[in-house]
Amino acid sequence: MQAEAAKALESAQAQALRSEEAAAEERERKDRERDEVRQRAQQKTAISGDQWWLSFQNKSGGKEREKAKLQSRLSRFQKIAETSELEAERANASRLAEQAQAKLDSLEEQPEDDE
Repeated sequence: MQAEAAKALESAQAQALRSEEAAAEERERKDRERDEVRQRAQQKTAISGDQWWLSFQNKSGGKEREKAKLQSRLSRFQKIAETSELEAERANASRLAEQAQAKLDSLEEQPEDDE
């Protein structure tokens, strides 16, 4: 009789443990899903903001993403150069805009590898 009671108790404990493990796995799965949703939302925000160039995919030899990134950088520096009240900040933004423009021009002059 005691053996049967011990077996029943052991079985109930094993069932409870399995139930707890399943609940923990479910919580972890839901946490991962929430994190993925947050990441996707952040990526959408980044794409719609100053980092819209992230939506470009780098294809073998393609430079479209790099060009888009430089265009974004160029426009950001031009905006700073036009709106800043500090002379040093305007000068720095103008210098960085010139660098971005030069890099963009050099990328546009280079032939695509896959053509």
